[in-house]
Amino acid sequence: MDCKEAQAKIPDYISGTLSPRELENFIAHIRKCPVCYEELETYFTIHLAVATLDDDKPDFYNFSGKLEKDIEEKEHMLRRGRAARRFLIAAGLILLAALFGVVLVTYELLPVL
Repeated sequence: MDCKEAQAKIPDYISGTLSPRELENFIAHIRKCPVCYEELETYFTIHLAVATLDDDKPDFYNFSGKLEKDIEEKEHMLRRGRAARRFLIAAGLILLAALFGVVLVTYELLPVL
């Protein structure tokens, strides 16, 4: 992902509408590109400030800290998703092997132990 693509995806990141693959590529880019990270930080800060004003809560926030926490939460979500997919693939392969064994035994192609 280049800077132009990353900066175009900032509103989608903030609204939470990036697909897992887009989110992964976006986070990978902003983690290594200080210019895009700063752009994201600006938009994120404005978004939080407006949300704070809309809630009529004049609290002061560590907006930079909130952005980092948000990115970390999304990275964690992506890791959980990858782990779940690996588990499902492994379970599917085990089930497929078991079914194949049943078929072989059923048709007497494999001697029963």
